[in-house]
Amino acid sequence: MIALTTLIPLCVPFERRKEAARGGATFNGEQKCWMAPRDKLDALLPFVPYRYRPDREAPYIRPWMVPQALWGFNLRAFLAPEDWNRIRKDAYARSGSRCRVCGGRGPQWPVEADEGWAYDDERRIQTLKGVISLCPDCHGVRHWGKTMTEDRQDAALAWMAEVNG
Repeated sequence: MIALTTLIPLCVPFERRKEAARGGATFNGEQKCWMAPRDKLDALLPFVPYRYRPDREAPYIRPWMVPQALWGFNLRAFLAPEDWNRIRKDAYARSGSRCRVCGGRGPQWPVEADEGWAYDDERRIQTLKGVISLCPDCHGVRHWGKTMTEDRQDAALAWMAEVNG
């Protein structure tokens, strides 16, 4: 019996495709992404989605708890559209338009930009940690409150359980 090797989708920026190929990844034209067998991930760690990284443990995705006073506020609302578009498209390019958590893509649009913030409740300071690409399913988990208002919490809970194992 031949053992099938599970291929993992990778988050490879276009300009780093040669590096991925040298590390043992192959491009899957049908899925439009770079893939690698689980046993070759060590050489490709910068491109491996969080859920498949051997140096990370679950939970890989969870809801972000945002202070209530900041609900509804986001970076996009404070920037000129051309600045926000540059930031989000840069995040998409850095991940090869794949989700940094699961490696997937959405059916309607591949990825969405998600802001990571650190909150200092005592000093009341909010600090931007970065912007990453998430598929719509992982983004729905991250923004649990919004997901609940849209009555999508059952699907988001199932997805969170799937990704986190």
